[in-house]
Amino acid sequence: MKLLNMEFFQWYSQTPYFYHQTYISSYGVHIEKMTFDFDTFLQLEMKLPSIEEQCAIAKVLQAADKEISLLKAKAEKLREQKKGLMQILINRKKKVEIII
Repeated sequence: MKLLNMEFFQWYSQTPYFYHQTYISSYGVHIEKMTFDFDTFLQLEMKLPSIEEQCAIAKVLQAADKEISLLKAKAEKLREQKKGLMQILINRKKKVEIII
């Protein structure tokens, strides 16, 4: 019986709750010198949705991540276009009519 969808777990492992769980499963004097205790981590209770819900959540998050990537790429292209247009204006190759 499958209990964990790995795509969901990839997202889940980036949540503040998961970071907190790993932090309390660690011991040491300073954050940079702490040692993770896997046995302690396994003893902690994690509330996970059903496998069907995990798959659905992972699918939605992957789609959102893909859309964010596309929008970032589009924004970068627009920034480059703006730079080019600003260069044209600075070099006075094109005059802009100001309407008040």
